[in-house]
Amino acid sequence: MIVFRGIRARACAVIVLIFLMSGCSGGRAATADFFAMDTIMNITAYGKDAEAAVRDAERLINHFDALWSVGKPESEISRINNGDTPALNTATDDILRQAELLREMTDGAFDERVFTLVDAWGFYSGDYRVPGGDEIAALLTSKDKIDLGGIAKGYASDKAAELLRSEGVKSAIINLGGNVYALGSRPGGAAWRVAVRDPFDGAKYIGSLELRDLAAVTSGGYERYFEENGVRYHHIMDPRTGYPADSGLASVTVVSENGTLADGLSTGLFVLGKERAVELWRENKGLFELVLVENDGTVTITDGLKNSFSSDAPASVAGAGVIGVFKDGELLHAVDLDAVSEPYDFVAGDDNIVRIAPGEAFMLSAGCRDQICVRHAGLRSGGSYGLAGPVVCLPNKVVIKYIDELPS
Repeated sequence: MIVFRGIRARACAVIVLIFLMSGCSGGRAATADFFAMDTIMNITAYGKDAEAAVRDAERLINHFDALWSVGKPESEISRINNGDTPALNTATDDILRQAELLREMTDGAFDERVFTLVDAWGFYSGDYRVPGGDEIAALLTSKDKIDLGGIAKGYASDKAAELLRSEGVKSAIINLGGNVYALGSRPGGAAWRVAVRDPFDGAKYIGSLELRDLAAVTSGGYERYFEENGVRYHHIMDPRTGYPADSGLASVTVVSENGTLADGLSTGLFVLGKERAVELWRENKGLFELVLVENDGTVTITDGLKNSFSSDAPASVAGAGVIGVFKDGELLHAVDLDAVSEPYDFVAGDDNIVRIAPGEAFMLSAGCRDQICVRHAGLRSGGSYGLAGPVVCLPNKVVIKYIDELPS
């Protein structure tokens, strides 16, 4: 999956800062600083072929900017938005397909067809306003203009990394306005360290990530916003409601081998909120990892970042296999499936027997006539099988579902 953020107005507040550690050795550094996609970009690469490779990467990114910028009348995206049907560059065709995949993956929380909506709020022109309810309703039915800014920088980082590798570069850091791609290791072999900004204080950071051949992208609503009548409206729109997302999250950081996916998901998961973000992570285990900061300051990381995320503040871990057994909404039993060594049975209420085994849990019997839930669904560490989502016995009101962490 791959996605762009509206190059100009939808560019999420990506809050990732690179710490290039002192004492690097292992080859001459080549650096390019330039302006593209409405932001300052930097590429630093090491090795004897680095200088030419960095220049080529800069040209490639400027080429993408010319193709997709909604602020350039001759770009392919601007021409599409004006009703033309230009023959599309291969990269444009590719990124549009990636955007559609991501829209499907996030149930529409990410949507590249958001130009008209964002424009109505004034995030392109700077003439900010709150559209009326009838106008919002009409805008939601007119998704006919594209803004790839939600995934453009992520896509560009992927392609820049591919180009650098093809030209012999094995160590580089690509910082496209905060969308960071760490290619290989730092000279000397250590991981690149990337700090994730505190969404409540721009001078602080909530922690740092150690990365090798990974992208890290952060989205939050705290860098581009306006206030009206004491209410703050940020630029990350919920395409399903027409209003700025209000999901309880202050920022979302996505870490993935795929920079385009990380870029698009950082937007979509910010819209969806913590619960659905963690569910999507479980459903796609191994594809991406998350650092989630809630409006109350709570920090949650996914299981795959336990050894690469460092922070002075406490952070809870959304485990890959932590499940809870509930009856009438009350938690009766919780267990980390990865820590189970021998199978055992747990009785939920009078009738339901839940089999807990290494890496999986399922209903063994339910004591009721309709036992479809018993025969066809279960939960496994890192994902579900059989029926999607929780395992539910409606007659007895027993549910087995993933939970964020074991109760203390």
